[in-house]
Amino acid sequence: MDALPFILGGVGFLILTVIGVVYYLNERFKKSLIRLAVEQLQQHATPTQILPQLKNQGLDDGQAGKILALALRRLQVQEILQWLQQGKTEDEAKAQLLSTGMQPDQADDVLGSALFHHFCLKRPVLSMLLGIILPLLGLACITGGFFLWIGNKSGRFATFPYAGQLVIGVGVTMFAMGAKVLLKTMQG
Repeated sequence: MDALPFILGGVGFLILTVIGVVYYLNERFKKSLIRLAVEQLQQHATPTQILPQLKNQGLDDGQAGKILALALRRLQVQEILQWLQQGKTEDEAKAQLLSTGMQPDQADDVLGSALFHHFCLKRPVLSMLLGIILPLLGLACITGGFFLWIGNKSGRFATFPYAGQLVIGVGVTMFAMGAKVLLKTMQG
């Protein structure tokens, strides 16, 4: 019975590892399909020509449509990023997007992604530092929150109710934001 927590912990770790590997492989496959669709769109292929190629990769209609939408969005972000690097303002870029018939909320989303990528490209050291420091601070907050939660449960370090969960939530948010910055920086 003394080994039961270690066995359960090992099984839990194994399950999380399998889930992580499957998620990684799925994301890698998705990115390769998006790259394929982007290349086809850059060679002036129409979406109706690209959809059968995506379906040949084992996707159904809905999945192929989502991949195509992500490829189109990536091209739009790249175009806005080029405009921003040429010195155009945010308002000019948004006006250009709206002139193509894009909805205002979609234009804001594309512009926001391009601005974030532009920030990472202009300040690679700062964005890399943020991408390293924020996840580490997030992990520290998660660990500290876990100890606060244990302290509240055991009564040895009683604070206000849900202090541990609150700190864990802040830590997860910091970790996610830092990971996003790091990934964007590494892609640029």
